[in-house]
Amino acid sequence: LAEQIRQAEQQREDRLRKKSLNDQKTALRDEIKALNDQKNEQRKDAEDKKKALEDTYKSRTEQVSLEAEARRMLMQKSQKDIVALIGKFAPEYDALGRSLGEKWLSGFEQSVGGVFAYFEGFTRQLQSVQSGLAQSALQAIDKYWAGRQSAVTNNTVNQTVQFNQPIETPGQAARRLKDVAEGLIYG
Repeated sequence: LAEQIRQAEQQREDRLRKKSLNDQKTALRDEIKALNDQKNEQRKDAEDKKKALEDTYKSRTEQVSLEAEARRMLMQKSQKDIVALIGKFAPEYDALGRSLGEKWLSGFEQSVGGVFAYFEGFTRQLQSVQSGLAQSALQAIDKYWAGRQSAVTNNTVNQTVQFNQPIETPGQAARRLKDVAEGLIYG
C-alpha cells in the first residue's frame, strides 16, 4: 500500500510537472507571438516612414529641378536678348572698345614706357632671379651629396635577415632586401 501511495504521488508530481511545462510552453509561445507581432508592427511603421521620406525627397527634388529649369530658361532668354542688343549696337560698342583700348595704351606708355621695352625688362629681371635660384639649388645639392658620400664611405652596415613567415618567391625576398638596403643607405 505504501508503494502504491508513493507511485501515485510520483505520477501526480509527473503530471503536475508536465502541466507546468506545458503552461510554460504556452506562455513562451504567446510571448513569441507578441514579440513577432510587435516586430511586424515596427517594420510596417519603418516602411511607412521610409515611403514618406522617399515621397518628400521626390517632391523636393522635382521642385528644385523645376526651379533650375526655370532659371536656365531665363538665363538663355536673357543671353539671347543681350546678344541681340549688342548686335544692334555693335558699331557703337566697337568704337567704344577701340577708344578705351587706345586710352589704356596711351596711359600705360606714359607711366611705364613702351610695351615691348617693359616686357623685355621684366623678362631680364625674371631670368636673373631664376639663374640665382638655380645656382643656389645646385650648391645645396652638391653640399648634400658631398655629405652623403662621406657618410656612406665611412660607415659599414651589417644586416641580419630572419624569415619568420613564408615568402612567396625568392624574387620577392630579393626585392624586399634591396628595398631595406636602399632605405638604410638613403635614409
